This record gives sequence, structure tokens and C-alpha cells, in this order.
Amino acid sequence: MRKYLSIFVGLFILLGSLTAISLALAENENENTAAQMIKPIIKDIEEKELRQELSIKEIQGRIICRELNACPGAKPSVEVLVKAAKVTEVGADYLKISIFGITYKVDTSLSKIVRHYWGASEIDEFSVGDIVNVYGYLDEADSYLIRAKTVRNVSIQKIHNVFKGVIESIDASSTSFILKTEERGNQTVMVSGETKIIKPQPVLCVKAPCLPVEIAGSFSDLRVGMKAIVRGLWDKALSKIQARVIVIGEEKGARPFFQKALPLKVEKLEGKIEKFIQKGERKLGESAESIRAKIEEIQRKINEILEKLRTATTTQ
Repeated sequence: MRKYLSIFVGLFILLGSLTAISLALAENENENTAAQMIKPIIKDIEEKELRQELSIKEIQGRIICRELNACPGAKPSVEVLVKAAKVTEVGADYLKISIFGITYKVDTSLSKIVRHYWGASEIDEFSVGDIVNVYGYLDEADSYLIRAKTVRNVSIQKIHNVFKGVIESIDASSTSFILKTEERGNQTVMVSGETKIIKPQPVLCVKAPCLPVEIAGSFSDLRVGMKAIVRGLWDKALSKIQARVIVIGEEKGARPFFQKALPLKVEKLEGKIEKFIQKGERKLGESAESIRAKIEEIQRKINEILEKLRTATTTQ
């Protein structure tokens, strides 16, 4: 009995050791697999590498009703669904796509065109080599013409983002400029009539809190070498930003402390000075002229200091 018990214990220990080794190997394999996972760029992929799908099917009853001349309407009869086709040509209102070595022309004149993440797009954003999905109907007269209802370009992955950098060059003819950024390199910034341009104003602040002062700017205010912050829709593939907001200079909170001259009405200031002089006459026993002279001297020194601060902030 002891002999069998010893054998059983030995087998149990051996089984536990083998299980631990297999788990360690599996964990190591998973780590290596995760380390090799790289997000693909969905553009200029060889057609043979794509997982393409082409579905062409008759809408039930359309052929029969047409033969009987009893169709209720003039709706198309052959539905087409294309996945992962490659764009070979881009026109004003059409595309040419290749799938399984077959070329189709896609009429986009009545299509809804979207990007990878279903944001609205337009055919001007398309380029040869893009990967698209198409849903529509086959033309009755031309079997290689698709009347598209929806076209989705999975190569266009645009996102809203913020970029900080220095203006490297300006193209006034296209109202665009090159923004040199540290993290994303050079980006082409497109400016339109809807772009909001903001100019922070480095003015004096006599008393905290100092609120930032910003006024509306224009494209002509941009200069090479200026720091700029751009918010807008970023096309990663083309390194292009459709600007929504452009802030010329530093971001809020990074500007000098002396920013805003707090508004103070002259009447209120003069009233406070007169009250101060009256109190001085009673408490100090000095004449109003003497106190006023001291106040004017203090004001003169304050103005000198403020002028130095103004010069320092405007030259930064």
C-alpha cells in the first residue's frame, strides 16, 4: 500500500511541474505576440493582401415583375456590396475600383460619402490606392457600373487634434502655412473663412487676478517664426490640418503675469484721492497741497515702473 501511495505522490508532483512549465511557455508566447502587434496603415496595400468581398444579388421578384410588366416602381433590381476594394482612379463624380482583378466604375453623384469612422467626407479627399467599401445597385445597361448609395473610405482616418509649433512658411495663395511641431514634424495647416484666429494681447495687469486678453485676428497677422497653436481636423496620412482655431503666441496660462489693465473710471479714482487727502489733513496735520504733491510724486514713480514693465512685456 505504501508503495502505491509513493508512486501516486510522485506522479502528482510530476504533473504539477509539467503544468507550470506549459503555463510559463504560453505566457511567454503571448508576450511575444503582443509585442509584435502593429497597427496597419490602411492605404497602398497589395490587392492580394486584402480580405475582399463582393456580393451581387437580385432583389427578390424584380426580374419576374419586369418580365410581366408589373413592377410597382422603377427601383434598381440588382444590389451590390463591395468590401475592401482598391481605388484605381478618382474623377469629379466617380471612382474606379478594383476587386478580385475586376474593375468597376462607381457613380458617386448621389452617394453618401463617409470616412473610416463614419464622419462626412467628399470625393476630393480620395486618392489612388485608398481602400473603400461600396454599397449600391448595378446599372441595368452596364454590368460594370455601380450606382453607389454609400461609399466608405477606410483609408481616411481623420481626428480632431491640437498641435503646437512654429510657423515655418506661409502660402498666401492657398491660405495655408507649414507648422513645425516637435512631436508630429511638419504639418500643412489649411485656413478657411470659418477658421477662428486669436491674438493674445500682452498688456499690463495692475492687480490680480489677471484675465487673458484675446482679440480676433486674420490670416495676414501670421508671420514666419511665430509660435502658434492649431486646433482642427487632422488627416494623419497627408499630414494636413483643416484648422478650426488658431492661437498666435502662447497658450492661456503661459503668458506673462502683466496682462490686463484693469478698468478703473477716472471719476472714482479722483473721488478716492480726495477722500484720502481729507483724511490726511485730519490725521497728519499737513495741508492738502503737501499731501497732493506727495501723491503726485508716488504716481510719477508708479508710472515709470509701469512703463518699464510695458516695454519688457511687449518685447518678449
